[in-house]
Amino acid sequence: LVGDLDHVRTEVAYAFDTKTRKVRELGSMRDRNYPETSEDEIVGTVDAEGLRISGIAVTGDLKSGFLDTTDPEFARQSHFAAVVTRKAKDVEHVEARIWRAGESGKVKTFEHTFSSFALDELEDDLIDIFAGVKRAHEEMRAGAELKVSPGPWCRYCDCKPVCPSFAGLARELLPNLERVGG
Repeated sequence: LVGDLDHVRTEVAYAFDTKTRKVRELGSMRDRNYPETSEDEIVGTVDAEGLRISGIAVTGDLKSGFLDTTDPEFARQSHFAAVVTRKAKDVEHVEARIWRAGESGKVKTFEHTFSSFALDELEDDLIDIFAGVKRAHEEMRAGAELKVSPGPWCRYCDCKPVCPSFAGLARELLPNLERVGG
């Protein structure tokens, strides 16, 4: 997977402060445990990182299973990893990779190199998304009903069991289930 990289590290956790735009490395091999972060930080773990001989920083995400793989150019997980890697390594460009391990054991690599301009835009996007999530959380705490937009991003969401969108879908299907006896 990382044969063309030097200084390879795996499972490296980072915190990106949305107020100061600074990045802190939290360590590696933390099992996605981030207790020492603030409410202004976005945290995440990069599956693998390294440097190409040309000096370009590389961040990688390992995928398995049967779902389609999103190109790293469009994958929010790759965006986060590229932004924090740029700041942590103090580089201009970051190559994001997604490695898809198939059933046969063969690995297909998807790559995209983000320019400094693109990374600036992605950093702004992360801050805007974070602010939107915080705003929605505060509105919910104040008693407002959460407005959701279901889509492919819901695939890994832990909130499905209580999501208004999925609960509505279940209510719509209930008469059909009762009609067929189950």
